[in-house]
Amino acid sequence: MDFWTDSTPYLTLNPRLPQVEVTRLQRIFDALVLKLSGHICLTTSGTQRLKLVAIQKSALLLAAGSVNQAIDSNDADVWLNPLPLFHVGGIGINARAFLSGARVIMLEKWSVQACLAILVDQSITLMSLVPTQLFDIVVEGHYCPPKLRHVFIGGALLSDCLRDRALALGWPIRSCYGMTETGSQVICEGEVYSHARVRLTDQETLEINSDALLTGYCGESECYGDVEIKDPKTVDGWFDTGDRVTIDPFGRVTVVGRRDDFVKIGGELVSLQRVNLLWNDACLMLGVKSGSHLVAISDDRLGHVIGLHSVDMDLADVIDQYHQQCLPFERIRF
Repeated sequence: MDFWTDSTPYLTLNPRLPQVEVTRLQRIFDALVLKLSGHICLTTSGTQRLKLVAIQKSALLLAAGSVNQAIDSNDADVWLNPLPLFHVGGIGINARAFLSGARVIMLEKWSVQACLAILVDQSITLMSLVPTQLFDIVVEGHYCPPKLRHVFIGGALLSDCLRDRALALGWPIRSCYGMTETGSQVICEGEVYSHARVRLTDQETLEINSDALLTGYCGESECYGDVEIKDPKTVDGWFDTGDRVTIDPFGRVTVVGRRDDFVKIGGELVSLQRVNLLWNDACLMLGVKSGSHLVAISDDRLGHVIGLHSVDMDLADVIDQYHQQCLPFERIRF
């Protein structure tokens, strides 16, 4: 039987996880395997407690079908997949290809030169990237190969500066939003895919209703170490993503940032994701490829201040460029 149509549950883990975590996650999966017919279990990031996300294969295929319909994908397409298969983005590409009959070529290790070579040699028509990978391509000034017709950008917010630079080089980028719990993409260029409905909570976070949502979180019980599945959806099937968004009168969604990504600096609410977009823009403007990012540091007087974490010592020009774009309370203090 085919992987996508049989009832066998499947666990996919990052091979770089410590063995102690692999053992515990495998135990969780083994204890629930009879309850998870036709599911894929993936790890979820940003949580302190060890847990898996269980999502039905049929849910992943539903989300994949909406993407294929939106871009009119068929068996003439060729996907380049530079995303790992233990991540919902990588699995989502394979699900789309299964439905459309398209080919998939894996890029096992990220490299701009390897990516560009495959795009040309294999006449790639579709691809997904995270913003960091797009940055690597754009900062080197590479133009888009002629056969590529859609590049989905997800995993983090895309800055206007990086978008404009990519479009100027001919890259047909489409900014998308999704997460493990939504079966990969659910919004693209602000438009909600046909399989989903969205609304705002009182805290202005995004709620989603769809048959492509997760079945539940699988984790160890806090009390007895038992293994259980917890469904985070409300009674009427809505899932709170925790992401701050705006929805315009025409239903277009703009993602602002994670609810827990905001900190107070001198009474001002600051998005760490937004200031990192500004920092990456400063790097892009100066042609600097730097393993650096901005963080929030606790401060007795202001609550928090912005600090720079970097392996590069000489970033004075980039810091100056960032300070020209940021608000006064967002300046780098450490």
